[in-house]
Amino acid sequence: MALDGRPYPTYSHAEIRRRLAYVEQETPLLPGTIRDNLLFTHPEGAVVTIAHRLSTVLDADTIVVIENGRVRARGTHADLMERDSLYRGLVEALRIAESSAAAPA
Repeated sequence: MALDGRPYPTYSHAEIRRRLAYVEQETPLLPGTIRDNLLFTHPEGAVVTIAHRLSTVLDADTIVVIENGRVRARGTHADLMERDSLYRGLVEALRIAESSAAAPA
């Protein structure tokens, strides 16, 4: 594994900590989402999001679908909707759930 083309083991822990940020959950200390704030402060950086809420990754450059601990598929939202039945089913279930929640009682 490499970071900026340099092998990962050649970095000290301090160098790695300066280059990486880890945030567990949304926090009320920042306006907007953490992702929005990271993209604003580090537009050239990469944001890795591990999500169970698909709505948080729909606009990601690359989405990786993991099933039983293995990569099942990767691509954009449009790619995965077209070629991965598991991803498509999850998105469709999300849309149904959102529609049901928004429907007047």
